[in-house]
Amino acid sequence: MTVWSVPPPNQNAAIFQLVYDEEQEQAPGHKELLPVLWKMGILPDIRVLSASFVDGFPQTREVAMQEAIRGQWLGPNHQDLATTVIQSHFDVLYEETAAGYRPLWRPDVRELLITWEPHTRNSDPNFSVEAEPKQG
Repeated sequence: MTVWSVPPPNQNAAIFQLVYDEEQEQAPGHKELLPVLWKMGILPDIRVLSASFVDGFPQTREVAMQEAIRGQWLGPNHQDLATTVIQSHFDVLYEETAAGYRPLWRPDVRELLITWEPHTRNSDPNFSVEAEPKQG
């Protein structure tokens, strides 16, 4: 399976906090998945597949604004509020470079490949998915 190092709903957390003045509830990611797999007796291999998923930076302020308010983080009917807040903080949220407007709020996101062999599952007869391993 592939997952992002920062789950997509969490990638706009900095803008969410700026717009709504509260922390965004974080979706679980690989850090929460791995202990579940370990409890199931699965010992996965993890590979980082890419340096980043960014294809390039927005070339104009308008495109940068559109990208910032895109996504499921923004509540219905809050687009005007988000646009106003992001416009007023644009110079803190973006750095103008020769390559375009670099979003300073976006976390470094890497794609992770998590795999395991079927036979790596824990074969201990005392192992239980529902509870901690049985003692004795």
